[in-house]
Amino acid sequence: MTVVWNFPTRIVFGLGASESAGAELRRLGVSRALLVTDPFVESAGIAGKLVDCLARAGIECVVYGQVSSNPLEAEVLSAADAYRHSKA
Repeated sequence: MTVVWNFPTRIVFGLGASESAGAELRRLGVSRALLVTDPFVESAGIAGKLVDCLARAGIECVVYGQVSSNPLEAEVLSAADAYRHSKA
């Protein structure tokens, strides 16, 4: 079951929610996204599944998988730099 929650921002979660990620980004006018994740999520193939969902919706996605699960300031700054360079 997919659930939509709007407090204070819109959050979509639940089984199969990733399938609606492309439609959600399109609703926001996004055509290119940056997915920030940790190395485990990327190596487990979870990030790739989301990239595939976005591709089916016509959204190009760049993956930045170099943050820890509890990011340090340097990792956040590095991800921000990746965002600027990705043109997302």
